[in-house]
Amino acid sequence: TALGGAAALTLLLLAAKTVRRNADWSTDLGLYASGVRANPTNVKLHNNHGMMLAELGRHDDAMRAYHAALALEPTYHDVHFNLGNLHHAAGRLDAAADEFRFAAENPNQARRSLNNLGSVLMKL
Repeated sequence: TALGGAAALTLLLLAAKTVRRNADWSTDLGLYASGVRANPTNVKLHNNHGMMLAELGRHDDAMRAYHAALALEPTYHDVHFNLGNLHHAAGRLDAAADEFRFAAENPNQARRSLNNLGSVLMKL
C-alpha cells in the first residue's frame, strides 16, 4: 500500500541520517565540527573545536575557530588562553603574552595563564 511504502521510505531516510550522524560523532573533531554546524552561535563549541584542531596540528584552522568564538564573545577567557598557547607554539611571543595577560584577568584562568606568561616572558 501507499502508506506502507511511505513508512518504509521514512524508515530508510531516518536510518541513513543515523549512519551519517554516527560518522560525525566517531571522533572528537567530528563531534565538535558537527556541533558548530548545528549551533554556530555556541562559543564553547567553537573553542573546543579549535582545541581539537590545534591538537591535530591544524593551527590555521584552530586560529579561525578561536576567532569565530571571540567574534561571538570577545571576553571569553578560555579562548584567549588557548590563543596564547597557539601563538606561543608558533613563536609569536608578543601576541602570546597579550593573550595570557588577558586570560589571567579571570580567576579561574589566572594560575595557568600567569605560568604560561612567565614562560613567554623568559623568551622575550
